[in-house]
Amino acid sequence: MTLVRLAWCALATGLVGCAEPLAGWPLPDGGEGSAPGADAGCDGGACRCSSSTRYCRDECIDTSACCDSVDCSPGVCDAGGCACPAGTRACGSACLALGSCCTSADCDAGTGYECSAGACACPAATRECAAAGGCIAVDDCCVSSDCVTQPGECYQTAGICVQVDAGARRCSYPPKSSAAGCTPDSNSCTDDRCDGAGICTHPFNTASCDDGIACTANDVCRLGTCQGVANCGAPPGECSQVGSCLADGGCTFVPKPSTAACTDDGNPCTDDLCNGSGGCAHPAKAGNTTCDDGKACTVSDVCSGSACAGTVSCTSPPTECYQATGVCGAGGGCEYTPELSSAACTSDGNVCTDDLCDGAGTCVHTSNTASCDDGKACTVGDVCSGSACAGTVSCTS
Repeated sequence: MTLVRLAWCALATGLVGCAEPLAGWPLPDGGEGSAPGADAGCDGGACRCSSSTRYCRDECIDTSACCDSVDCSPGVCDAGGCACPAGTRACGSACLALGSCCTSADCDAGTGYECSAGACACPAATRECAAAGGCIAVDDCCVSSDCVTQPGECYQTAGICVQVDAGARRCSYPPKSSAAGCTPDSNSCTDDRCDGAGICTHPFNTASCDDGIACTANDVCRLGTCQGVANCGAPPGECSQVGSCLADGGCTFVPKPSTAACTDDGNPCTDDLCNGSGGCAHPAKAGNTTCDDGKACTVSDVCSGSACAGTVSCTSPPTECYQATGVCGAGGGCEYTPELSSAACTSDGNVCTDDLCDGAGTCVHTSNTASCDDGKACTVGDVCSGSACAGTVSCTS
């Protein structure tokens, strides 16, 4: 047996003197396999693989090569190299089924998808939206059927999903018409209806009503208050109303509250309200309340105290022969001062005229007597005369 083993090691490696092959290697006379190959060597009396190889099924293979699929999990060993099995592809150290994503770059561009566990999906805080072609924020609408919460009662209940800036999708709700009703304010002297711009308003009406006072008749709504005509006569002023009925059929009068409207003084910068003592007062509105001072020569009109005033804006003179900046005239229009008669204006292209403002706002072109050139080689001493350039004929050579 020793001679057989020595012959087997020599056959495999060209070395002699090895008493035993590497443990586990089958011997030729055992019929269990082949010799270990040329990478085997004799070490300490036994056949061993060299330092750059390792044992694998009766032969020495490169240390970087795989021996079986255990070395390649989750792949398979094929001809000494690890590879993904059929129907899969490599993704780093893993094998994925064909059609799976490895990184987010495998997902369709512009959709917002990210690769997660081999599948392209919308990331956290987003959701799928086919109408948008990808992912949208969880608070965004995808389709119009998502729009079912209008911002107020004066908007349509069904909204429209539209894309706005930065790719966001928002619900847009059309306002109801001005004929649509809205929540009553508990005042029978107001109409409760939408204004056509999404706001519930309560404009005054002139409906019949009942002021609850026995000694009044023909009760109707006036400026948001139910008022009747007292049998004892008219109140002493518009800011007084019937207080109580007397046994003799007459009545007493009391001041209207300070919230009651009274005659408009025509000033856009005052509120017209009863003063709570029977008089009509006109306190100034809050500063910077928008108003209109009625002057075409001002812009950005606002209230200051009880006066409406704007910023003068007169920068469009009627012609170039007026000063560029004007002032407000007494009638509210812009007035401009003419330029001096020495001011230059647009040339008419004639060297024989002076182009000057006339002091009354018009550009005129007055004849001059300047030297000029009539363009004729046969003349000399060319000068302007009557807006034309002419010279003396000189044909002596």
